[in-house]
Amino acid sequence: MLTAMVLTLGVLLTASPAPTSPRPAPVPIEGVSAILDAARTHPIVGVGESHRSAVVHDFLLRLVREPRFPGAFQDIVVEFGNARYQSLMDRYVAGEAVPAEQLRRVWRDTTQLLVWDSPLYEQFFATVRDVNSKLPPEKRLRVLLGDPPIDWEAVRAPEDFSPAYDYRDPHIFRLIEQEVLSRGRHALVVIGKGHLLRLGPAGGFQPQPLNQAFLGDALAQRYPGKAFLVWTVFGPRDAIASQVVAWRPGTLVHLGGTSLGARSSSLLMAGTIRISRMVDGKPTPVTLRPEDFPALEAQLDAMLYLGAADPRVDPPPALYRDSAYVAELRRRASVLLPSSGDYTQDIDTLVKEAEASGRPTVPEGRSAPGR
Repeated sequence: MLTAMVLTLGVLLTASPAPTSPRPAPVPIEGVSAILDAARTHPIVGVGESHRSAVVHDFLLRLVREPRFPGAFQDIVVEFGNARYQSLMDRYVAGEAVPAEQLRRVWRDTTQLLVWDSPLYEQFFATVRDVNSKLPPEKRLRVLLGDPPIDWEAVRAPEDFSPAYDYRDPHIFRLIEQEVLSRGRHALVVIGKGHLLRLGPAGGFQPQPLNQAFLGDALAQRYPGKAFLVWTVFGPRDAIASQVVAWRPGTLVHLGGTSLGARSSSLLMAGTIRISRMVDGKPTPVTLRPEDFPALEAQLDAMLYLGAADPRVDPPPALYRDSAYVAELRRRASVLLPSSGDYTQDIDTLVKEAEASGRPTVPEGRSAPGR
């Protein structure tokens, strides 16, 4: 009898483990409602922006205009505004008259050159102002400007462009901590989607010091479970687009526990990713494999699909026919060299395109007036 029991136990110990159940496919749900629902359990909801993307901004404006939005959020944190002008933005979204030449400094005077000149950003602020105009004062939305408060008039040399300005994510993190979380408020955060990843390849997919960490990383370390992070997918160029083209544009899926959530987050990266690692005491370039990346569900909470199109809204050419603005852009570009790259060629190209677009059309066989 004892021998039989031992044999039975041996069979149980050596038998193959029971197969695990396959993960379910993600279920697409309507995006605006899904984000508003997420705000019930998460004080921070981050939506990844792709700069100058019309489809992303169309969705954001639809979200902000939704009548339920002011009941879900009190604040909107954006990276496309200089915090030095916070009081000006407060007055503007409250409905006060703000001269256009002062307002445009919000997005023109950031640490980032040539990024926010698209009219999409001015339109976003104007939309919040319009929404607030229909709300009682206690329900009005506040826009928090997330770019560090740089004063370009005081920046005359590279050393004036403090290294602190390179760490924009820590500034936004502190802003969220002080103005949103510590006050028991809820915020929609609109920021370039790469900033939302909880673990980045540059840091070897390890948490980074808070004074250097990307926003998603910092929130995961200090406030785990408090942020719901959404990656936007659109256009034919996204590496992950082939996984979601069957979804209806404007729908969102939760990643946790799904077959998509288990996939490698290398799907989010375009091209080959190389990082430097210490090998035998020396920094050595290493090419990352898909299996080196964390799962999608470890990086983000949801995917928002916005369609196969990828329209961009560029600045109007007339902007770069403004000689005073162009001169200031050239000055800033000279200050940033060599730490932030050379913007001179980009500025030259924009000016040439602006000049060409401003020339009168000359019918064939005729000369332009004055020639």
